[in-house]
Amino acid sequence: MQEHEIKMVMGNLGIFNMFGQEHPRLDEVKEAFDVFNENRDGYIDAKELNRLFFFALGLN
Repeated sequence: MQEHEIKMVMGNLGIFNMFGQEHPRLDEVKEAFDVFNENRDGYIDAKELNRLFFFALGLN
């Protein structure tokens, strides 16, 4: 995926609107990441990513 495609997908999912500022603070990004990194290994694996997409679509 190219950068503009990633930005488009993230925008469609409302990820850019999760933060109070135009540029989120590092602690805000870490907090959002930690919500989906269930096993705390520092990565969002396929299972966790699937959960993120279902959450974003309101199908959780």
